[in-house]
Amino acid sequence: MKQKIVILFTWLVVFFTAFQGMIPTLPLTNEGTITLISAITMFLVSGLTVWKQALSKEINSEAILPTIVVASVATLGGLNELLDIFYLSDIVGQWLRFAITFITMGLNLISKLLYPTVETRSLL
Repeated sequence: MKQKIVILFTWLVVFFTAFQGMIPTLPLTNEGTITLISAITMFLVSGLTVWKQALSKEINSEAILPTIVVASVATLGGLNELLDIFYLSDIVGQWLRFAITFITMGLNLISKLLYPTVETRSLL
């Protein structure tokens, strides 16, 4: 059952990353709404990736650390947008959120290769 959930999380991460890339083409005119949808998608991908890494028997628990680092960078970026510490245009913010989401998806997809458990390493 856990393995099916892990596979589901992987597919959801891929889906939400593709959705993140398409957000600028949505027929929305309110930049605040676009930013909110983009931020929720970015953090959803981070959460799903951490859950996948925690639940998978094939991935060492050390894999969570890089994902948390990327999520921390995303949080700092979100705080920057909220508090206007450094000005970033809406387009730049959208591209940064997409880049963070894409990096997280990459960690999701290759964490089994980068951080295999002892049992998984013997099978590879």
